[in-house]
Parts: sequence; structure tokens; C-alpha cells
Amino acid sequence: NRVRSIALIHQNLYQFENLSSIELKRFVNDLCRQIESVYKKQNKITMNINVPVLYLDIDSAVPLGLIMNELLSNSFKYAFNARAAGKINLEIHVVEEGKYELHYSDNGPGLPHDFDLSSATTLGMQLIHDLSRQIGGKVKYEHKNGATFIINFTNRNLRKQED
Repeated sequence: NRVRSIALIHQNLYQFENLSSIELKRFVNDLCRQIESVYKKQNKITMNINVPVLYLDIDSAVPLGLIMNELLSNSFKYAFNARAAGKINLEIHVVEEGKYELHYSDNGPGLPHDFDLSSATTLGMQLIHDLSRQIGGKVKYEHKNGATFIINFTNRNLRKQED
């Protein structure tokens, strides 16, 4: 799935002949459909995706795509096993020019109440933590009727200005 996520980004780059940025709304919708098709479950899973039409540089899109891949894969693999129906919410908001916020949640059982993302030992959680830092952000986990992740991040231009 990680490789497929990166391949999807490259497909978007070449398909629309723009080698420096991808249209985020289209990419996120494609990524969600791709991961959903891999983890077809018998129970109904509703996905609410709210992403604005905006172009994101490739240096931000690849790590962001991998983060979303991990979050979606974890939800499909672990969150809905005992539920008749599942729900995933994925939203990206523009905070200000070059600054964004990803809100991701599912209505599964969530992670243990004492879970600490910064000391997580699984590869997926380490990737989420490290890739969030790579795109100039940080990730916050909350246990609210399931798992909720809030990730603030910046685009490449803003990260260059801050360096």
C-alpha cells in the first residue's frame, strides 16, 4: 500500500502533466478509493472526505500521502472488526497561506488510553510521527469516540523560509 500511494502520486503528476505539484482533492479521493478496494470488508464503511481543491508540492504530497495511507490502512485493518458499520472522516483545511491541518478520525475502538505517539514502536505509527515532522508539522492523537489524529503541516516553500 505504501508503494501504491507513491505510485498514485506519480500517476497524478504525469497524467496532468504537472511535475511539480498535485491537485490534492483528486489525489486524496483516489487514495481513499484505492485503499478501500484493498480492504473490502463485509460491513459497511462510510467515508466522509472533505478536501479543498488546491495544489500541493511533490515534496509535501509524498509524505502526506504516506501518512494518510497509514491512517486509512490502520482503520480498515483494526477499527471495524467488531462493528456492523464503520465511519472514517478525513478533512484537510487551509489554515493560512502554506499552512494546512489534516483531521482524520474513525469510530473504531481507538488506541489504548495511555498511547503515546512519540514512543510508538510500530512502523506505521513511527512513519506517521516522522513524516509529520518532515512536512513541518506535528501530529496529535486524541481518543474521541474512536481514533482522532490532527496533523498540522506546511508546504515546501514555507519550510524553506523557516530554515
